[in-house]
Amino acid sequence: MTRRGWLRPWLRRWRWVLLALVVLVPGAALTAMSVGTFDHLAGLPQIQNVSRGTVAHYGGAEVRLLDRRVVTASSAAGRRDGVPAGTELVIATIRVDASRVPAKRSDTCDAELVDPAPGGDRVWRPGGSRADYFPPSGYSSICQLSARPVYRYQAVFLVPRGVGATAELRFSALRQTPRELRLR
Repeated sequence: MTRRGWLRPWLRRWRWVLLALVVLVPGAALTAMSVGTFDHLAGLPQIQNVSRGTVAHYGGAEVRLLDRRVVTASSAAGRRDGVPAGTELVIATIRVDASRVPAKRSDTCDAELVDPAPGGDRVWRPGGSRADYFPPSGYSSICQLSARPVYRYQAVFLVPRGVGATAELRFSALRQTPRELRLR
């Protein structure tokens, strides 16, 4: 048998094993990746867009954006509330009716202001502002989806000038993830 002659009998002898490897190895790799893919897709945010004044059912509660306003540093309200120069105060008022949520399903909720940017989203959480604005009496600065009467939650964000009008208001609760509301 010549040096080249050994290949043909060897391929004939091992052809079924080689065929099985060619089919099974990529198949096993795809199967292993598909399990992770479905978990990944299930964890992506499921966003529900809600326009101002529309009621959204979220975690057993009814959520509605009542008002969203932007106070600039140069306005009379901005000077009164101590908004620093070069910034804006975004005030979002959300009506939460969690009276039908069972006590055992109590959950905290959160609002954040998100400015989608090509390099990555910029996110602001309520509070922590250097402005002198405080929610009026009758408004809550803490959000909870628990068995309590209807209340108004007011989220206050201090953002750079020009961001307040275009940023998105996202509303979420820990037990409801990956579902979130985008209030417009």
